[in-house]
Amino acid sequence: MKLYLAAPLFTEHERSANQALCDELEAVGHQVFLPQRDGLLLHDQPGSEREIFQKDVAEVSGAGCLVAVLDGAVPDEGVLVEIGVAIGKGVPIVGYSTDTRFGLRFENPLWSQALKGRASSVDDLLSLIERLEW
Repeated sequence: MKLYLAAPLFTEHERSANQALCDELEAVGHQVFLPQRDGLLLHDQPGSEREIFQKDVAEVSGAGCLVAVLDGAVPDEGVLVEIGVAIGKGVPIVGYSTDTRFGLRFENPLWSQALKGRASSVDDLLSLIERLEW
């Protein structure tokens, strides 16, 4: 399945974790759009905000599923926008979080109710995605 991996990508730790998750998804045959690897980055191309927006919207729109990394005290604002695009385009969304605060914090139903499921491990995530494929 073609997946869009929506995740914060602003620290070395975030990018490393994103790449590791992407590698796990690709190892079982999924085609993954990882913005930090496959997209345009603002710090690499100053002044390209519109191009970044257009490419990401196109990639979310063409995905079979959006995987939203929801780690952190609050979800990343870019991830929330990508969730909104997926909602608007009818792309299924699954949440992924290894953060122990997940589920204990207030979650805005405007995004949390759009999730087809949530996973806290790679195995659970792969199982969720597999169920979407049928």
